[in-house]
Amino acid sequence: MISLTKPELVTSLHWTLQELQFFEAYKEARKDDVFDLYKNKEVQVTQKMIHQLFARQHVKSKLPFLYNHPEIVYPVTLSLEQSSSQETAAYKASLFHGDSFIDLSGGLGIDSYFLSENFRSGIIVERNPELAAIVAHNYALLNRHNVQFACGEDASDFLSDYEGKADLIYIDPARRDGHGGKIVKLGDCEPNVLELRDKMFAISTTVLIKTSPLLDIQLAVNELKYVKKVYVIAVENECKELLFHLEDKYEGEFAIQTVNLEKGEATVFSFVTKEERESSSSSGEIRKYLYEPNAAIMKSGGFKSIGLRLGLTKIQMHTHLYTSDELITDFPGRSFEILMISKVDKQEVQRIIQGHKANVSIRNFPGSAQELKKNLGLSDGGDFYIFGTTDMNDKKVLLITKKVFHSV
Repeated sequence: MISLTKPELVTSLHWTLQELQFFEAYKEARKDDVFDLYKNKEVQVTQKMIHQLFARQHVKSKLPFLYNHPEIVYPVTLSLEQSSSQETAAYKASLFHGDSFIDLSGGLGIDSYFLSENFRSGIIVERNPELAAIVAHNYALLNRHNVQFACGEDASDFLSDYEGKADLIYIDPARRDGHGGKIVKLGDCEPNVLELRDKMFAISTTVLIKTSPLLDIQLAVNELKYVKKVYVIAVENECKELLFHLEDKYEGEFAIQTVNLEKGEATVFSFVTKEERESSSSSGEIRKYLYEPNAAIMKSGGFKSIGLRLGLTKIQMHTHLYTSDELITDFPGRSFEILMISKVDKQEVQRIIQGHKANVSIRNFPGSAQELKKNLGLSDGGDFYIFGTTDMNDKKVLLITKKVFHSV
């Protein structure tokens, strides 16, 4: 029998005036200074207060909507680390709407909070009763009352016992093993979504699974089956998560939507896997402009699609850099003007850039960027961007460039 509870304030979780004043007074304090304060027996500072203070510092940029509410209670650090950021949670919530949703892995409740803005009602399943009580308390503080909590419920047991239906089931399985290591195979996550798939489809025809960005997309699609769309989400050009959108009985080609969230804007590039598979790439001479796809596109593997769609030439078949004579102003990634093509020679490079600072990257080039930078006698910084790469004739070259700034 499933027992569902509404968000409610818990008296024991309320902060005292003294604690709230402490959080405010030391919100910018360094950790060493706070620990020194804790050791001072004349000051009443508890471990609980210190944990909360550090948690608030941790969420300041990641979850500003929580940080701006002084009475929020934060659970253990792992829950904070594994939660979605405000940016990614808001974006994924914008993709779905309906009457009801179920979140099978409530955690800190960030994804559910934003999903609940687009659904009339929701159920949050969390097997840790203490964590569920904290999240329910926080939801009450935030006046979010259109959800219910299945406290202490295991996802598998909940799916077996639940007799209702939902428009969406969302699950973010834990991606760490018992020793704190990262897990990148679906079958090793907890709960095991491969085993739960049919149970989830019995309740909802639409399932959304969040996974580590390290997961192999094609392997996961083959294991999951019924994948309609894959979302590759990056924030400020760092890949953060993969989302697998499953539809019961779906058998067509799956699409991939890449998203890079930066400064409040979403740069989106989408393609169908059949398009990528059946397209051909063209490589050619290095021209005036150079393009580097953003991290989400790089993860997606849409290397043929991006070149074909924008009329770009790859500088070499296995080098994921593109070139053109005319500037493509809406390219989803970084754009550069090529100033010089140089051989790998320290004196020649320093003669061209007239200094010892540059930003060095490699693509299809031996060694590491750090090794190349050292060999060229350079340190990070400045306006020059140097790419160690391989051209269409399989020659190792250096592209000395400057960034082109444009809006997407």
